[in-house]
Parts: sequence; C-alpha cells; structure tokens
Amino acid sequence: FEEFYEKGFVRFEKDDESNALYTRLAAFRENPAKNRLGTPSGKIELYSPTIAKMNYADCPAHPAWIEPFEWLGNASKKHPLHIVSPHSRYRLHSQLNNSIIRNFAEVSGREPMLINPKDAKERGLATGDIARVFNDRGEILTGVLVTDVVPQSVIAICEGAWYDPENWGEKSLCQHGCVNVLTRDKGTSSLAQSNSAHTALAQVEKFKGEIRPIQAFSKPKILQSL
Repeated sequence: FEEFYEKGFVRFEKDDESNALYTRLAAFRENPAKNRLGTPSGKIELYSPTIAKMNYADCPAHPAWIEPFEWLGNASKKHPLHIVSPHSRYRLHSQLNNSIIRNFAEVSGREPMLINPKDAKERGLATGDIARVFNDRGEILTGVLVTDVVPQSVIAICEGAWYDPENWGEKSLCQHGCVNVLTRDKGTSSLAQSNSAHTALAQVEKFKGEIRPIQAFSKPKILQSL
C-alpha cells in the first residue's frame, strides 16, 4: 500500500509458478472420484436429467443452438442492424458516467455508436454527427463514430450510459444514449434469466430534431416546504 500511495501504482511481477501452464479440471481428470465436480453426478454433464425434468421449452437438457428472437438471420428493412453493447473502458457499467471521464469517450455529448463505413455512408452519417437509433421498444440519440472495427450491419453502443429521457414516460427519446432503451427486458431462458442485451435489432438515421442539453447529470431541484 505504501508503494501504491507514493507512486500511484504497484507492479506485480510474475513468478515461475504463475507462468506455469494451467490445465482446467486437472484434479478431476487425475481422480474423478475424489475430486467430484459440482454437478449432480459429479461428472462433466453433456446431458442434464435435472434440467430435463424442468421441461422448459427454451432450455433443453443438452447444449443446443436456439434461434435468437432478434439477430441478423431475421433482420428486416425496418430494423436491419444488429446491436452489440460491450462494456465501456471509461466506466464500470454506469458508475463514473457522471464524472469528467465521460469527456474522453462521448461524441458530441452522447454515448458513442460505432458504425461501419458502408452503413454510415448509406445513411449520410459522419463521425461527430448525432444519430437516432430506434426500434419498436424505444429510441436513443448517440454520437456517431465511423470505424471498420465493427462489421457491416452491426453497430456497437456500450452499456451503462445514464438514462436521459426527453419526456418522462413510456418510449420517450433518450437524449444521452442508454442502450437499455432498445434491448429486450427478458432473460435468456426460463432457467438462466441472464442478460440478453446482445440480441437486438434497430435502425439508424441522422437526427434532424432539436438538440437539447443533457439533464442526466444535473442536480435535482429540492423543494423546501415552509
């Protein structure tokens, strides 16, 4: 701690043991009876009788590919772009989004949207523009960042931007770029209930409306009663 406090960082050097090749489940392979896994059988299960008894239509008892409810395989002219929402390197989910750090990430005061040059050209978009991203669930404003880092027909909007509705209510335009407005509010399956944020389609267009100030980071008005 003293070193960190003085320098601002601590460098941890790797030792010989850390550099050794790690083999996952090595103890189980060496002695499966003694080193049982945390499954009902204690073994690697490719088929789970426990899950089979649950009889979930969207979660079979064995590994299987189930078509997502939205993906490029069923994209339409109405919503042709697939949204991925990775973590931002400038915050921890939504934490620190209200700090000065956001100035290093945002584009035109909005959460960035990474878009392929071909998709951007089709829509008349350039880096620095403000775009409207929308589907049947909602709409958001984002700052455009044109890059070939993302493939064609895919846009990337990091999760964690603070919600800033133009008007409070259902399906209000989020002026700051909260991607949760566009994603489905339902778990991955009846069993897992995990996040299904990467399964979403949308359309993008250049925003031509009124650009309003962001209110998400403003302090609320405190009314004092007499």
